[in-house]
Amino acid sequence: MFYQLSPATQQFYEARSKSIFELPGRRSLIEIHVQDLLQDPTPQGSYQQDDTSYHSDDKTVCGSRPVSEPSSPTSLIELRKDAPSSYEEPPGLPSRKVYNVGELEKFDVASKDCTRFCFIRQRHSYSRLHVTRDLFDALMVKFDIFPRLQEFILLFGAKHGENELSPPQLRFRRLASNNLQGSGLEQDGFECAYGLRYVDFHNRDAKRPWSIRQTVIYHKYEAKSNSSTWVLISASKKTEEILDSYMGGCGGYASVNPFEIHLLILDTALTNWRRYIVDLTDKIRKQSDRVLVASIDERDPARLLGVEERQNLKEIEDDIIDILSVLDATADTIQSLLGKYRQFRRDIRSGLENLFGDGIDSIECALQERQKDVHMNRQKVEKLHAKVQGTTNLLSSLLDLGSGNSLHHLTEKGTQDAAAVKVLTIITLIYLPATVVSNFFSTQFVSQKQNDINGTFLVVCSNAWLFAAISIPLTLGTLAIWWLWVRFQVRRIRPLARSINFASLKMLLTPRRKIPRSLELESGLMRSRR
Repeated sequence: MFYQLSPATQQFYEARSKSIFELPGRRSLIEIHVQDLLQDPTPQGSYQQDDTSYHSDDKTVCGSRPVSEPSSPTSLIELRKDAPSSYEEPPGLPSRKVYNVGELEKFDVASKDCTRFCFIRQRHSYSRLHVTRDLFDALMVKFDIFPRLQEFILLFGAKHGENELSPPQLRFRRLASNNLQGSGLEQDGFECAYGLRYVDFHNRDAKRPWSIRQTVIYHKYEAKSNSSTWVLISASKKTEEILDSYMGGCGGYASVNPFEIHLLILDTALTNWRRYIVDLTDKIRKQSDRVLVASIDERDPARLLGVEERQNLKEIEDDIIDILSVLDATADTIQSLLGKYRQFRRDIRSGLENLFGDGIDSIECALQERQKDVHMNRQKVEKLHAKVQGTTNLLSSLLDLGSGNSLHHLTEKGTQDAAAVKVLTIITLIYLPATVVSNFFSTQFVSQKQNDINGTFLVVCSNAWLFAAISIPLTLGTLAIWWLWVRFQVRRIRPLARSINFASLKMLLTPRRKIPRSLELESGLMRSRR
């Protein structure tokens, strides 16, 4: 029961499977590389090629059965169609492409006691797996894979971005039985599954040439036949090449410790971390240089600084946080592999010494070295994170100072404008009485008359009171409208002023960030200039 999927996980898997696997009717493919066991030249009779053959694009894999006539001692032979007798097989393991459930069943019978590497690919990190649900379920049933592998399948599928940076923890199960009499072993073997995240250089985008990819590894080791079944989902091309080269040149899986393959996979996943950290360091240095050379003056506040720099720093910081999560998950996987290897070594110590010789502790040392490498890489990334945070704080301080300079410049200009308006107002007040008097005497209420006695004299009309009766109410009405408008504006601004005062109080109570000494000195010089 412990190794079965929980109902919640099973329900989630069923819901997500439509976006994880290839759609029905589309091309589905599992490529299987096979290595025979090292056997005696004549084990229980001789062998010849069977009539059962499984065709792929350009190769044929044939089964084997006992007959009376001598033939090849190997149980699996790979032939190219219509190949001449002088054809030489290229280096690496014999491969077989399986396209449907029927071919998989036949291939499972023919390669029962062989070491098999099953590769399931995908077009890119955010695409579906290049295998249908039916073919994948048949692979799990025919190769007797424990159901908890489905937990790791949830990492894949059609999506628009990263949704899970840390894969599930390593799953491990011992295969124990009581019928290994005389073998010196106490268990049948084990099976495990884990996920790895790694960085890959694709160079499709000049600004973001790296991407985070994922791969899932399943391994079942059978101690009776000293063979293994491997399922590698979305493994890199480099991983396939290294595994083929290593297994093709080791002389047989019987001389290989099964944990050596895990080391090869780990080495491939950790290869690009150093180069990625170097590129990330260079990117952060360039961004820091842009911030450090920025000038702050009254004419051009915070030159070279703006939204783009903040966005770049935020992207770098997000990438670093993602990388820290990936490194933590990788370190946990290596620690789990190390513990399971020690358990594996204790359980089948006598048989292991006979199979793999005396250099068994080298696997433990190698796993410990990989663990230290991940730890060192994490320390480097943490230092880069601190550097990015320092650059972000410096940028914020520079922008604050630039905003202060801009505000000071605007305040100074506003003060000058207010002084000019004040002068104009005083001049207007000086000439206003004379203007009113001249306007009054230029109206029809005042006229000039002439006579022989007094000469020319001014005459005020009897209805001159209309001027005061009309102008005074209009003046009072204008003042009333202005007063009401001011009161209305005050009532609208008062809630906003309260919120601003609350925010200002909160800023005063919040501890201020440290500003570099150079910025404090520059701010002091600016205040002294004022």
